[in-house]
Amino acid sequence: METMTTREFLEAVKVSEVTEEIKGEATRRIEKLDAANAKRKSAPKKVSAAHVQNAELADQLIKEFLTKEPKSASEVAEFLDVKVQKASAVLRQAEKGGLIAVEEMKVKGKGKVKGYSLLD
Repeated sequence: METMTTREFLEAVKVSEVTEEIKGEATRRIEKLDAANAKRKSAPKKVSAAHVQNAELADQLIKEFLTKEPKSASEVAEFLDVKVQKASAVLRQAEKGGLIAVEEMKVKGKGKVKGYSLLD
């Protein structure tokens, strides 16, 4: 059985055979949900400190390290002097922002890995 959302429940109550008081309460709560959703959608997106730091590291990579020749996350981590997980986060953010290209590359002893390079 699927779980009913608050909105679905309130919409069902609003059109059912119940007292006007209950219908009014359902309508009031739906309006409150709509207001909260509108406020959340119009609020500026919060940017974390890690996101800002990753953007700075991505900028450094683009200016100083990446070329048309793809580099692995391990190579990027070594250049930035960070852990591979941090380098991967920086690279994912840069890729998502359309700043770098990603392709599959073969690395001896590791097989296929993602390679990151400058855009054409």
